Amino acid sequence: FRGEKVTFRCDIQGRGDTEWTYDWYRDHNTFYTYHTTQEISISDYYSGEYTCRGRRRSDSQISKTSDPVKLTVSEKPKPELTSDLKGDVLTGNSVTLYCTLKPQSDGWKFYWIKPTQSTETETETHSNTIRSVRVSDGGQYRCRAGRGNPVYYTDYSDALWVNVTESPKPVVIIKPDTQVFRGERVTFKCDIKGGDTEWTYDWYKDGYTLYTSYTTQEISISDYYSGEYTCRGRRRSDSQISKMSDPVTLTVSEKPKPTVRVNPQSSVYTGDRVTLTCNLNSTGWTFLWYKDYQKSNPLSPGTRNTNTLSVTVSNEGVTQYYCKARRGNYDSEISDPATITVRARPKPVVKVQPAERVFIGETVTLTCEIQTGESWSYLWYRNNEELSDAAGKKTHTITDIKESDKGDYTCKGTQSSDPKYTQTSDGVTLTVSEKPKPELTSDLKGDVLTGNSVTLYCTLKPQSDGWKFYWIKPTQSTETETETHSYTIRSVSVSDGGQYRCRAGRGNPVYYTHYSDEFWV
Repeated sequence: FRGEKVTFRCDIQGRGDTEWTYDWYRDHNTFYTYHTTQEISISDYYSGEYTCRGRRRSDSQISKTSDPVKLTVSEKPKPELTSDLKGDVLTGNSVTLYCTLKPQSDGWKFYWIKPTQSTETETETHSNTIRSVRVSDGGQYRCRAGRGNPVYYTDYSDALWVNVTESPKPVVIIKPDTQVFRGERVTFKCDIKGGDTEWTYDWYKDGYTLYTSYTTQEISISDYYSGEYTCRGRRRSDSQISKMSDPVTLTVSEKPKPTVRVNPQSSVYTGDRVTLTCNLNSTGWTFLWYKDYQKSNPLSPGTRNTNTLSVTVSNEGVTQYYCKARRGNYDSEISDPATITVRARPKPVVKVQPAERVFIGETVTLTCEIQTGESWSYLWYRNNEELSDAAGKKTHTITDIKESDKGDYTCKGTQSSDPKYTQTSDGVTLTVSEKPKPELTSDLKGDVLTGNSVTLYCTLKPQSDGWKFYWIKPTQSTETETETHSYTIRSVSVSDGGQYRCRAGRGNPVYYTHYSDEFWV
């Protein structure tokens, strides 16, 4: 190239340069004559065909003329800098840069540099391979070539950008779970950002190659073993590799059998809500539940996404529940039964004194009776609203009852031990009426003849229970009391005639009705 120093040598074998002088020709024209040394080093030269011959010093005899050697002289060259990769370089991989001279010629060394380097890197060939690339290796590279002594350098190439990207790290995803069971179908996925069109995939188990250059992200297989699974991607365009994924441990077990846990475990009463849990030490399952001996007929709605079943028990006795787990098309064994023994929940009875039909001003006592010996605290309700003034009391007493006290009364019991609460009692309807006035009548339509009997009736409307009856006429200083609403006077004498009245009374202290109208006997 223009500017290089060129040495021409006329080599006559076995004779050396002490015996000869040399004549040089370019394109058959004399170039130098009688040159005393074999070599000529010059910087001023031209393209052409160069020949030489020797002239013997002793007698000027001449050798044959050499074959021509063509010298081509070009302008100072500028190499082209290229890469063996089309895209970015992934960290950890290698990239080779090529510094190409056109036209090609021999004897060159090559020099490589980028702005962050203080000195050039020298190579004997026109390629420069950067191994285990780091992000810091990226940048704007240039190259040039040099040969000779002193060194003749070409121009620098144009800049080539080497873009270095952090190599992605795949993630191994195993479905349905990393805890699987013999016979399940397992899908392994090597998840690399950028999708599976850019990569092929290499799979390893416990460090040994399992599959290479797999063309899809996922592999679904039924033949597999416990172990640590890893994967990496290989870029389709240039075979650069990603980082190796972290290992994921796959554990393969025999067909599982779930267990059923019951909460609460004891003292279950009618009306309680019981939660059953189907336990299996892996994820991704749906669950089926069975009751008693219906193992081929799961409870509605069939498969459930949660492993719990909540049931409200309404009948006393023994019930057995089973469960089975399902993942995809794979079923576990059916569990052993969980047995629930249900006892009848106590139901109180409300008792009323003196009666359910009462009258304004009476005193009424309501008692909540529970046929068990536990220490209950009581809750009272009227028309389903809690009576705060009666809370905790077994007996609820209403004095001087009013019409506003009427309604349906219920009660229930609570305690700290099982059963913690009773059922709610049936309702007792309390009716409150105005103070009554009985009607006094006789069993006879006319006069009573002496010596006969007469029966008087003191009738309350509306009728109700618990009354005693009181009879009087003006000639009596005290009332006559009877247990029933009838009063019979036997062997009547004339003195038994007169103006009679009656009234009723009940309770303690006694609540009295009005007196009846007078009745003449």
